[in-house]
Amino acid sequence: MNVYHYKTAGGKDLILEYINGLSRAEIVDGLSVLEKFENDETDALTIKPWQGKVNEVYFYKHNRIFYVVMSIV
Repeated sequence: MNVYHYKTAGGKDLILEYINGLSRAEIVDGLSVLEKFENDETDALTIKPWQGKVNEVYFYKHNRIFYVVMSIV
């Protein structure tokens, strides 16, 4: 699966900036989520529908949330 990070017009990667601002354990888990997406291992993730094609992806014990658009090609 292709994973695209949201970047500002200035090129700032807001996803990685968010992850890097977490505790070490949360960083490891957050990067693991990204890796699972890249390797099409979404069955190993806790994903819940949110609105339309947007889903919530929970990770670590503090229930941090990613919002991702899943599309089938």
